[in-house]
Amino acid sequence: MTVVQPNSISGITSLSCTGDSLSIHDSGGNLVRTLITGGGDVVSGVLTVAQIGSATDTLTIPGNLTVQGTRTILNTDELNINDKLVGIASTATPSSLSQDNAGLTIYGQTNVDLKYEVKKAAVGLNTALCVAGFVTSFGGLNAAGGLNVGTAATISTNGNASFSGIVTATKFVVGAAATISTNGNASFSGISTFAGVSLSGTSESSILTQAASAGGTTDLEFETADNFIITMGGNTSMTAGNQKVGQSGSIFMVQDGTGSRTASWHADFKWTGGTAPTLTTTAAAIDRIDYFVKASNQIHAVASLDVK
Repeated sequence: MTVVQPNSISGITSLSCTGDSLSIHDSGGNLVRTLITGGGDVVSGVLTVAQIGSATDTLTIPGNLTVQGTRTILNTDELNINDKLVGIASTATPSSLSQDNAGLTIYGQTNVDLKYEVKKAAVGLNTALCVAGFVTSFGGLNAAGGLNVGTAATISTNGNASFSGIVTATKFVVGAAATISTNGNASFSGISTFAGVSLSGTSESSILTQAASAGGTTDLEFETADNFIITMGGNTSMTAGNQKVGQSGSIFMVQDGTGSRTASWHADFKWTGGTAPTLTTTAAAIDRIDYFVKASNQIHAVASLDVK
């Protein structure tokens, strides 16, 4: 055994080297710590150093590295990982609790979080997402806060949709407001505005079936439909609220089995010569009123009476 007795190391009386081991002893000759053993640079016990090597040196760990503690800091400009799979929240007993809120945080004035949320069964991102290329979604796209595609398209959570061009979609789901299915059918609960529309097949327009309010007013719900079938069970007064400029359609006035029902029209309806038509009063008779909203409070209308 070789013993070195330094004079300048406080608390250490001697360093001893036996074979391939380097040990520290106190003034009583007692072993304090073995630093190097087994022929390699192996440290047994706790190693505390201010720095290993210089900025130009490379530290190589040929085996596995286990770091224990509550926080690990890597102070580098770039981190490269050769492994193809990086595990987060690894544990011997994985569960939904262990994976909840596991992910990445980008620190800044407002932190950006990319974390898995168990209650949503999805990865959450708390900031906007900008994608340079195409986005492919095999299960559809769900945008609870609305969908905005630059200046091209906006689908709001209230169901209103606005497109500046031609739309081709597989499936979008925007809250409960809008759905574009994989078969190409689209359903919006609000108003859809298109700068250009290309139809390669047939188109459908909803028809609202209503019973006339006998002795009262019958509301034409222009915000819900363009075409109406009004079954008249008594005399009624037709209102004209919520119409949109450019809106057009037909109103079918159907007499019930009794007939003799009359209708008066809101002043917004404008007729040829300024006079509203007298409806056919025969039982089960059908009159059709075609209309076009020319301007606010101006609904131009013409009547086709006793259509058979």
